[in-house]
Amino acid sequence: MRRFVLAGLALAALICAAPVAKADISIDTFDHPNPPVGSTVFGGFPGLPLNNQTHASILGERDLSASVNVNSGLLLAGGVQLGGGIYQHTADSSTAFSSTLNYDNFGSLNLSGETGIQIDYLSYDNGINAGIADVLFELLTANNGTLSLTKQFADDANGGTFLIPFSEFGGDVSQVLGLSITFNNNFIQGHDFILTSIGTFGTVPEPMTMLVWGGMGMAGLALARRRARAARAVA
Repeated sequence: MRRFVLAGLALAALICAAPVAKADISIDTFDHPNPPVGSTVFGGFPGLPLNNQTHASILGERDLSASVNVNSGLLLAGGVQLGGGIYQHTADSSTAFSSTLNYDNFGSLNLSGETGIQIDYLSYDNGINAGIADVLFELLTANNGTLSLTKQFADDANGGTFLIPFSEFGGDVSQVLGLSITFNNNFIQGHDFILTSIGTFGTVPEPMTMLVWGGMGMAGLALARRRARAARAVA
């Protein structure tokens, strides 16, 4: 029984050690500015240095903008906080607004060797309504102009990663000039989220790959047991 327990533990360790999605190219870790700055969306971020931002933690140049849906009802509270390692978009149950992170001046970045866009988050809440917030991705390319893709993500209060494959954009990403991401493009009330980074990711292993790795581990354990029995027999 002890041998089977050890084998199971080894298999679990091998599966846990299998490679996961990793941000290959960092676009923004939201480290700048620090301390973070914040504002309500009403008035267009007056007096805040949220446009034309350059920093070692930002690929190219970053702009932040917002659009308020004045038809969404009573606008009570909504705003953003940017910097110090997070980007936070917050709206109360009666407020609907979209916010856009725009990155340009990539200098014709070749992303053909990457699999897609990776967004890491601490929490994500679609809002109070039955609808789900649209996230509009726009890749500005030298060969195909602007490649657009709209995605929807599930609520998650525990944090995680969103992966958006480049294959879904349907175009050439060998010369990418910039990236724009508009959150809540369809103006769902009460949409909240906290992001920690945006980047690109490489290949993610399929579940079968991890099973093969586990099988290799089990085979190794079996071989070790046979050698141990052979050694005892000789002794």
